[in-house]
Amino acid sequence: MKRVYQILLITMAAISCTNNEKAAIKENETPDVLAEDKSDINYSSLKRGKYSSIVEQLYSEALEKNKELNEINEDISKISSIQNDKMEEYRKYNGINQEYWNSINIYIASINDSTTQNELKTIITDFKIKYKSRIAPLSILDTQITKRELLLRDQQTLMKIFVTLPMILNYQENELPEIAPLNKVKTLYDTLIERAEPYTKLEK
Repeated sequence: MKRVYQILLITMAAISCTNNEKAAIKENETPDVLAEDKSDINYSSLKRGKYSSIVEQLYSEALEKNKELNEINEDISKISSIQNDKMEEYRKYNGINQEYWNSINIYIASINDSTTQNELKTIITDFKIKYKSRIAPLSILDTQITKRELLLRDQQTLMKIFVTLPMILNYQENELPEIAPLNKVKTLYDTLIERAEPYTKLEK
């Protein structure tokens, strides 16, 4: 948690101090989707449509404004299908073998003679060990790929957080509502409460 917070502070500092054209959102700019001059934008509309959250909506805007970020995001979207295609042969091969070992255990368990059953268990265990040794390089790579898949998934989530947080902070800074309208509503309530008060008590 401390590490993530430190990364967040560093990222925020970098964004606030740079005018680099690679920045997803210009410094101090209110996101288009949250700009007040867009009359069709309201809180409820942000929860509807093709976006699952306001974070996704802001991130989509950032992708439109940042070519490099968009390319990275598209490549992340593609890698899953590439992974499935490249690993299909190995996974099919390993799946068939695992299914065989599971099935053979059922057959061995059905043998009534315990001596024969135990001998078969020893033989099959030996073959399993040889099989694991044979596919060890593939298994190691599979594990490494899975770890990288999870890491990339986390990085994509962090990207969405670090890219959209400056956007909402700009919105908070630029679009802070005036206090006067709220004070007026409060005053109206106070006036009405005072006017109504004499009619809320029984006369003695």
